[in-house]
Amino acid sequence: MFHTSRTQHNALYFLHGVPRSFRRHVVPTQLTSTPLRHNTTVALETRRVPRFKWTRRIFWGLLFGGLGYFSTDSSLKRFFHPAEPGSKEDAAKLGYLRKWVDRLPRVQELRLRPNYEEWDAYEDTTDKERRLTSGALKGSRALAVQKIFWNKAENACINVVQFGNSTDGWPTVVHGGAIATVLDEQLGRVAILSVPAHTGVTAHLDINYHRPVSSGQFYTITATLDKERSTDRKSYVTAVVFDQEENIYCTASALFVVPKNIPLKPLERF
Repeated sequence: MFHTSRTQHNALYFLHGVPRSFRRHVVPTQLTSTPLRHNTTVALETRRVPRFKWTRRIFWGLLFGGLGYFSTDSSLKRFFHPAEPGSKEDAAKLGYLRKWVDRLPRVQELRLRPNYEEWDAYEDTTDKERRLTSGALKGSRALAVQKIFWNKAENACINVVQFGNSTDGWPTVVHGGAIATVLDEQLGRVAILSVPAHTGVTAHLDINYHRPVSSGQFYTITATLDKERSTDRKSYVTAVVFDQEENIYCTASALFVVPKNIPLKPLERF
């Protein structure tokens, strides 16, 4: 048996898999000092696995696994343990959100229009703790911000709202009932402020959900009175929910009526 050097093996490696009978015609004798009949005795060197292959895999696995764990853990904590209303954490979050809503381009634009009156939802209501949106749903965990802009001449109202994590039906997705509650109040705000009695109740509410509404984001709800169909006792109102990029998420329509035999307290700014 003859020994073939490493250089000879590297020179012949490209012939791996070529029949031996064909090699005699294509392999020059100067490439090897070994008789051609002994070419099959060359031991093929097995490929070596890169030295740090598994080290890199373990490193990246631990890195992305840790990031996924801690990000999911923080999200679950916010979902299952939101800040309690009235706590220091809640006050800090509310302060941050109120500063943030003031920076929104839509809010800054509406403030430049003299025909819009601005207030926070239920800011002048004395019994706000007894109401759903200003009582049970107060604080940063639920309806942290509801910035109201009312145009009396056009019977139109704009509400810039943010839904907290406690309004989720599924993590990060706002429950349809929470959206319906805010829409009902926004539609009713236009209806009640547009009739002489300044009161009314919901007779019919129709909502179409086009996209999932995400908690923690700011949305704009515009509501407008249908003046042609409305009277002093009946108000037909439509509304649209969209984000800061004008993408539509919900549309709604409603009918509000003023009861004849049920005395209700008039509402002004709510």
